[in-house]
Amino acid sequence: MKVMLKLLWACVATMALCACENAENKLEKLVPADACGVVRIDVPSILDKAQLLEGDMVRLDDDLLDLTTAHYDNLVSRLVRLCASGGIDVDVPIYLYFDNRNKPVALIAVDDNERLVTMVEEETGKNFVSDNKNETKHLRDKDYSYSLQENVLLLRFVLADVPYEAEQPANYYNSLKTSQGLLEKNEEIADFLHEENDVNAYLTAKCIDEILPAEMGPLALVALPLFKGHDFNAMRVTFNLDSKNSLATLNTAIEAQDGSAYSTFLSQVLVQPSVSFLEVVPASMENVIGINVNGEVLAAMPQLTALQEAFPLSHPSVLNLPALMATIDGPLVIASAPDPYTGENNFIFTARSKAPEAVLDSVSAYAELQGQEPMHAYSGDLIYEYGMRQMTVGVRDSIFFVKAMTYDDSGEDKLTHLPDVTDLFSHSMAGIYGQARLDGNLVGIYTYGLKDIKHGEGLFYTVNDDDNVALTVLKLLCSFSPAPPAPAAAEAKLPVDS
Repeated sequence: MKVMLKLLWACVATMALCACENAENKLEKLVPADACGVVRIDVPSILDKAQLLEGDMVRLDDDLLDLTTAHYDNLVSRLVRLCASGGIDVDVPIYLYFDNRNKPVALIAVDDNERLVTMVEEETGKNFVSDNKNETKHLRDKDYSYSLQENVLLLRFVLADVPYEAEQPANYYNSLKTSQGLLEKNEEIADFLHEENDVNAYLTAKCIDEILPAEMGPLALVALPLFKGHDFNAMRVTFNLDSKNSLATLNTAIEAQDGSAYSTFLSQVLVQPSVSFLEVVPASMENVIGINVNGEVLAAMPQLTALQEAFPLSHPSVLNLPALMATIDGPLVIASAPDPYTGENNFIFTARSKAPEAVLDSVSAYAELQGQEPMHAYSGDLIYEYGMRQMTVGVRDSIFFVKAMTYDDSGEDKLTHLPDVTDLFSHSMAGIYGQARLDGNLVGIYTYGLKDIKHGEGLFYTVNDDDNVALTVLKLLCSFSPAPPAPAAAEAKLPVDS
């Protein structure tokens, strides 16, 4: 009898595994051949590590439920809510791809159509429309389109001003079935996506080229010269959560030929890391982005010309950006943090220069043309009053800096007192350090460093050892609101407001 029960259990387990594989295979076939990026999200693993599973059901704690409600326009929030609907097959990974217009599309396996439809209608206040001819149900809510057909849900991001016709969802779904899927045509990509990681992403140059400037804010200003318009094939990204150690790890690898424009450009522009700037930046800065560059090479690159065109100066002959850039030899860093009292953003720009005094003189002459007279500090720094903040421009050894602060930081510890920051920028040609907050409370630290021109490593860990890192990451991702459209570029002045 025991032998029979074991055999029966083995058969049930095998059937369940086969069902999951068939459902995932069905999703993979729908990833179109012209997708410019594809992401595989291991839903079963992430839900288990976040401790959100109760039997076969997903239960959101109050904080996560509130976040997904407040940020329902966030794609991750909608995906989390769908997993908790009871209609999603949470034993199957979710596939996310970027279509040929670089808009995200989620492919999700459904095991209870009626329950899913009921939940989505209740949350959106809209009703699914049935297309009996194509056996499809579809619903449009703000920038999202839901299409349900053959136990697969397509959740697409569609701009609100895009015309919406009743037959579009069915046509879109049917076109995927005949598009000679990307993963079927490229076994190498499929094999990579099946590697045992919580998230695997394969992003082509086109995908990064278009997404990065629009979505990454200040980070794009640093990363744009590295990736924009280059001819690398793709970036492979893996992400893993270790709830036992409250730690998450990120690894990136660029596919690029040694003689490609990407490899040639970075090998010429990037230089060995230096932490000389750390003595200038106060430890209160919550975000630090830095890159070590050969300014003389970068000054001759078209990327710098594009940056000048985006932020035009009124007196380019006085503040000659290419000439100033040519003096940089090492770290080029932006650090920022919100002021706890005024809400304004304090920021610091630093750069190691071969002629820092000449840079200081150029900035001083530019400010004078703007009608701004400085105060001269005892240290030799130039101080400009600007509203509630001081704009301090100065030199320490070979480091030129500009500080826009609401307080005097002279007595504050510097970044050298933070071992994580020192270690990151000691070993990274380009690096990012940041503090992650929820409702103003510090919940985690993240770092990312480019170790060489093709490989990068990142870490995220919670500030409290007892916190669940998977749950914390989900809450952070759900807390992001879509970025508002960027304002038109205005003529730059010194000091500046942002």
